[in-house]
Amino acid sequence: MDLPLAGVTLQLFTDPNDDGNPADGALVQVTATDVNGYYELLNLDLGAYVIVETDLPGYSSTAPVDNRLAIDVLTLNTNANQDFFDYQPSPTSIPPSAARSGAMPTRTGQMTWAKRACPMSRSNWCRT
Repeated sequence: MDLPLAGVTLQLFTDPNDDGNPADGALVQVTATDVNGYYELLNLDLGAYVIVETDLPGYSSTAPVDNRLAIDVLTLNTNANQDFFDYQPSPTSIPPSAARSGAMPTRTGQMTWAKRACPMSRSNWCRT
């Protein structure tokens, strides 16, 4: 069962060359997930952006593994379902990458639905 995570920090950067890397962009907004795991990025101009997630202590990312989501805001409407997925490894777990490589996995912890995005442009509360 996927559970929401509250208090996860997300940073929104411009992405001038649309490569999904925030290094060449400027920080636009910082927000955190609410008690339901949702977040909002409001009043965005049209363009390319990168959302960067900071994992909570004790959590690791499953998807995207680099904690970055590239988004293109093409209309002034809700751009929902920009999700991050995290898990809380158990002390004896093998990282998902090792499990995929053929190593014998042990329990890897509870998969946790981390956030649901609502990057928005000039509109109000969004919920999916």
